[in-house]
Formats: sequence, structure tokens, C-alpha cells
Amino acid sequence: DFLSIYHYAFDTESGADRGFAVIYKRENVTLTDFSFRFSGLDPDREYTVYDYDNPGETVLRSGRELMTNPFAVSFGSGAETIIIEYCAQQ
Repeated sequence: DFLSIYHYAFDTESGADRGFAVIYKRENVTLTDFSFRFSGLDPDREYTVYDYDNPGETVLRSGRELMTNPFAVSFGSGAETIIIEYCAQQ
């Protein structure tokens, strides 16, 4: 079984303004739900979180919420890659 998560942040002095989380599930992994917490965000800024597989489900949360509360994603059967983008509101 193997599940990988990669995080790519575009940082500024006040925290990550924008970044991506790439979560990859290999074919033999039976996991269907996965939760993770963001890190390195500005706790007082608002962030839009966008799932490339579910473009209609954009959410707005504070950096504090994203770093404290788990963010859940769901997998189908077989190998799958999920890409999550976050972007700080201006």
C-alpha cells in the first residue's frame, strides 16, 4: 500500500499566498478517504481552496482553520491523483 502527498507553496514574508497539495493513491491502496492539515499559512488571512476534480466545490476558510482542522478528500477505486490549490484572498 502506498499513498503520497506533496505540498508546493509559493511563499511571501507573511505566509504562503498560493500553493498546491498533490495527493497520489496507488492502485492497491484501499483507502477511500484521506484528511490532512495545511501548514505555513497566515492564520489571519482567508484562503480559497479549489479541488481540480470538483471545480464547483470551492471553499473559503481562514488560514487558522486550514492549519487546525483536517481537510478531507475522497478517492475512487484504483490509482488516483487529487490536486488541491489554495490561494490567499487579497
